[in-house]
Order: sequence, then C-alpha cells, then structure tokens
Amino acid sequence: HWDFGVDVKILGGGFIDSTLYLMIQRGQEVYLEQLTFTYNTKDFSIEPYRVYMDRKVTLTPTIYSDFTATTQVNLSEPYGTSLTLNDTYGIVTADGLFVEITEADKQRGYTLLNGDYRNKAIIVGQLLNFKGTFSTIYVKQIDERGTHAITQGRLQLRNFWVNYEDSGVFDITVVSEGKPTYSYTMTGKALNTTKINNLALESGVFKVPVHTLNTNCTITFSSPYPTPLSLIGAGWDGMF
Repeated sequence: HWDFGVDVKILGGGFIDSTLYLMIQRGQEVYLEQLTFTYNTKDFSIEPYRVYMDRKVTLTPTIYSDFTATTQVNLSEPYGTSLTLNDTYGIVTADGLFVEITEADKQRGYTLLNGDYRNKAIIVGQLLNFKGTFSTIYVKQIDERGTHAITQGRLQLRNFWVNYEDSGVFDITVVSEGKPTYSYTMTGKALNTTKINNLALESGVFKVPVHTLNTNCTITFSSPYPTPLSLIGAGWDGMF
C-alpha cells in the first residue's frame, strides 16, 4: 500500500489510461498529483537511473558561491510553497549526486549542493520508504497432498539471505523476542552526497545472521533511498 505521509487527505482520483490522477490535500494546500503505472521507465531524461521518489519535479538552480563552492537550491520552488516539515525530501542530480534535505534546510528555505550546478536541471522529490516483511520461516515437506510447512519441532535459524539484482542500498532488519534489534545495510557503494551514476547497480547475495528460533523473529527489508531495489529470491540455513 501507499503511505502518502502525515496530515495528508485523498480528496478524489481516477485513471486516464495508465495514469492515476489524485486530488490530495497536504495541510492547507491542495495539489493535483499523478501516478504513472509503467515498468522501469524514467520520468525525466536527466535521471541517472530510475529515480524512486514521489512528487518528482525538476528545477534549475541559479545561485552559486565561488567562496564556498556550493550551489543554493530554493526549496519553495518545487511546489510553490514550503516543504512540509513532517516529510522527507531529497535531491538527485543528472550526474548521480544524492542529497537528503534536512529539517534545518526546510526551516531556512534552501539547501546547498557541493559543486557548481548553475543552469543544470536537478530532480527534487519526496523520499519514500519501501518496506516489506518476510513470512515466518518453516521447513517445508512435499507429499501426495502437495507442499506444506512443518510446524512441529524446533527450527533454530542461523543465517538468512536475499538475492538481489540491479539494486542500490537497502537494509535487512532482524527483530527477535528478548534480544536487541539488529539492522544490516547492503551498502554496495557509499550513497549519501556521493556520485553514483557511474557506479553500476549491483547484483548478488546479502547474508545476515539470525541465531534464534524461527517463530521468535521477524525479518524485514527496507530502503528509504531513491535507487532501485529488486529482490529475486531468499534463503536460510539452520538446525531442525
């Protein structure tokens, strides 16, 4: 499901072809927004990869400081009003720079990009947290009735892993009863304030330790970043 953020009300909507148009009230402002249901299609030609942000718009900064070597981005330009304080926004440039806009940036009305981005289009959007929970792990048995889970007995999990393809940064979190919560990040390459368009999205296997009973833990994946995330498989090892 989609979570459109805090203090957001859907006033109405409807489809035209493959595009869903929504009338959305955000605080005291009302916007007409759209969701295009297409596969792996860039919304803007300047995107270094398919940028996964909501409310994406482009703007062109014009203020640059030779003294600090930074470009100023006016945060009232993207939507014609101040950015909402309870939501998270980010910037992606055509050369792959990603910067998360801080609460201090929103309060002062601008943010700064390292480098000269005068007269260069950049992408501004609302960051979304892509999150999912894996089902409880059981040993499976195949018989004449088909495949079913063995719920009797004790399954002690040791490790859990996911197979990913053409993906950026994501987290795997293990929540166990009576134990601290652990979160593991598949960094791939450093993302924050680094240029990533020349660094190919990665494919591989990401393994994390679990070390608890299968019924005593919850394993989730999440990514608050604008890079793609494609999980194509998962596995585990343990003692039964």
